[in-house]
Amino acid sequence: MDAVLLARASDIEVKADSLFLPRITEVLRKFGQCNGLKVVKEIEAVETMPLSESPSLHAALDFVEKQNERTALLYYQPQPFNPGGTTGAKWLELQKAQKIEFKNHGHHCFKEPSRGGAKIWRYLNLPKFLDLIQSRQLYFARADSLRELDNQEGVYHTDFSKSLFAKLSAGEISLPEDFGIPKETYLKLQQQVNEYNENYGIKNVFVNCWHMSDFENFAMWKIYSEQYGVGIETTFQSLYESFRDDSWNFFSEKLRVYLGQVIYIDKQSIAMPQDNMFWPYMHKRVEFEYERELRCVVSHSDTEDHGVRVSVDVARLARTIHISPFAPSWFKSVVEDACEKYGIDAGRVRQSILT
Repeated sequence: MDAVLLARASDIEVKADSLFLPRITEVLRKFGQCNGLKVVKEIEAVETMPLSESPSLHAALDFVEKQNERTALLYYQPQPFNPGGTTGAKWLELQKAQKIEFKNHGHHCFKEPSRGGAKIWRYLNLPKFLDLIQSRQLYFARADSLRELDNQEGVYHTDFSKSLFAKLSAGEISLPEDFGIPKETYLKLQQQVNEYNENYGIKNVFVNCWHMSDFENFAMWKIYSEQYGVGIETTFQSLYESFRDDSWNFFSEKLRVYLGQVIYIDKQSIAMPQDNMFWPYMHKRVEFEYERELRCVVSHSDTEDHGVRVSVDVARLARTIHISPFAPSWFKSVVEDACEKYGIDAGRVRQSILT
């Protein structure tokens, strides 16, 4: 299928990162290529107006209207696609005529860093590091296993939302008159969703965790790497470009590796959004905010698997390999030798500046 690529950026995004728009364009190109789409037209625009008033979207729709075959519109937007006004009317007209198919690479549950060069870190003990460079695979742990560190990992309802449902059930508060469904139906649905998440959903989500920071972090060394540990320093862009799996990767539409920053909330006073199964895994208690976590997430229906392995280009991923400040002096040469054995430049190995 032919495709039109539409890449938009705001003034703020371009000022924060001059490479933002070119990066989004390249992501959409690879997204199209990975999913068998042929990009026949590219439109880039720096715009501040809403999508419903976007001249670039209108130009894309004009192009699609002139094509003889059904055409895909490749777009990146973290929010649901909802154009209005005359542009929205044209969109609906093309949909009705089955001339357009929308392909959005963005996902509203996954807030990506605004800069592709944003630094991220993964702190590992030696066995996990050796497993990574030997297997050339990142390990994604099943979400329920993470409850060893946080017993509220992946919990669908916060303490605040539970208290609201209790008050609603007791008749202390009411749903809006135009809510659309009876209170009893709504409460039953929420209970069913919560039960499904606890019994099945959390066993279908697999997570690989990174720390966002421009610098080494002493606490991360202490918590995650042990004495014989390493810290892999890379960037957000290098991470998503490193996925080389024939199935799981950042650009696949069906077997997608999602990347996004964890949102930290006070679960005593805030409810999470409830319009998507990924929200419980992209929200954590504010007490864990020191982690500044960026998560890679995949959804896998085989609940018997306790982990998922995804192939990566380790040389692209591991831009710098830092040696734990708590390791003995001889440990650096051990890591260098291991890197050389598995085709990684030993010159990337550095001693921690905290040593």
